[in-house]
Amino acid sequence: MNVDKRLNYLYYGFDHHSPSQLVTPDDSWGYKYLYMTPELRAKLKPNSKMVSGTVAGEAIGLMHADTIYKRDGKTKFIKRKNKKIYFKSAADSAITALKKYEPQTLEDKESHIWNMKGFLLMLENLNQAVKACALKDGIESEKFIEWKIPGCKYPLHMHLDLNDPTKLVEIKSRYRRRGRSVNSDGITNHSIQKCLPYPDHIVQIILYYLATNLEPKLIVVNEEEFKIYDRDNSEYFTTQNIKKVFQQVQRTCIRRERLIERHQGKNTWVQDVNLDLKHFKWDKELKNEAEELWNQNL
Repeated sequence: MNVDKRLNYLYYGFDHHSPSQLVTPDDSWGYKYLYMTPELRAKLKPNSKMVSGTVAGEAIGLMHADTIYKRDGKTKFIKRKNKKIYFKSAADSAITALKKYEPQTLEDKESHIWNMKGFLLMLENLNQAVKACALKDGIESEKFIEWKIPGCKYPLHMHLDLNDPTKLVEIKSRYRRRGRSVNSDGITNHSIQKCLPYPDHIVQIILYYLATNLEPKLIVVNEEEFKIYDRDNSEYFTTQNIKKVFQQVQRTCIRRERLIERHQGKNTWVQDVNLDLKHFKWDKELKNEAEELWNQNL
């Protein structure tokens, strides 16, 4: 780590970018990575959709991967050979894990009920989608990638859902969306979403492609179907769009690195970032404290 990086790490504990950070607006990103400590971030509770997506990804890895990357400590990752299991075993293990999840709000509790109802259908569709991608021998799950973005001081850290020597597969599950009507059980109805990727998904898989040069396959799945987006059937992966995404990411990384250098560990960084509490990237429980942080550092 060079001198500049070492100083900035001492200021805020910041040492890398990530796809999830890069699709987060500057205000909520700054709050989580320049104000909150890693210990506080670790205490943030996931919601049912996040947990269900993680569990589904782990199940797919157990079914398809020859090697699974596991975290060994805070920064190191080790490769472990995987003895592939059948769908039923993976599904049973996933359902057991989902039953242990404890929602923190009524809204998330209702969401989890619907996610549990449709989980096996979604997992089966996801399994078929992975098969359709026709990955070859040497399949890896959760492979750790570090990529140096040209013009930036800090690396980008990523994990690939699945890859073989020539392809990478990114998985996105579209769980039901909360509606307004209530069914006979007193639970708010949730509707099935179309298998269309969010802009955040496109940014993520393009970064994976740029970092690895592996052929990208984006799976979007729900309870009824799956769709696979790649360079043959999607405008998302045109040369023009890839260049646009890269430039957007590069600008974001450089802007944030300059923000860190300019404020050197002080909370005065909020003076250079507009606070917008209306966008959906904010965790509800953080909004009041965030507003207070901005007011205290005008």
